[in-house]
Amino acid sequence: MGRKIKLTLLLLFVFVAGGVLGLVLSSVMWKRYAMSPYYNLGLLEIAIDAQQLSQGREDEVLKRKVRVIPVLTEAYYNHYYKWMPDDDSRYTSLWQVQKYYEISGDEIPSQLKSILESLPPKPLSSCELKRLEEAKSPVEQDSQ
Repeated sequence: MGRKIKLTLLLLFVFVAGGVLGLVLSSVMWKRYAMSPYYNLGLLEIAIDAQQLSQGREDEVLKRKVRVIPVLTEAYYNHYYKWMPDDDSRYTSLWQVQKYYEISGDEIPSQLKSILESLPPKPLSSCELKRLEEAKSPVEQDSQ
């Protein structure tokens, strides 16, 4: 009876250790194969932008980036949005897309209207709060 228990415990240990090893290796492989293309493409984009900007081709950079905003926004919203934590980090990139359209005056593409309209209001940043306080300060000083 004691030998069967030892053998069972040994097999259980080997099974659990194999599972843990599998998880560790999966994590390493995920970083290597899933994340490396992300960083590679990010670096490629920045390098191309830097080249074109240094050559005075700002309009080409802007056109390329504006053209891809709707595609990336839809992809993020449809495939990754629901997996993000339910806090401001979920909305940050979408708020920046919304801000781009506000600043540029470009018409919001129809496929993005419902996405951008569904966003909660963006909280004020620390810089925006500081500017508001600075704007109030002279008024408060004048009234005293």
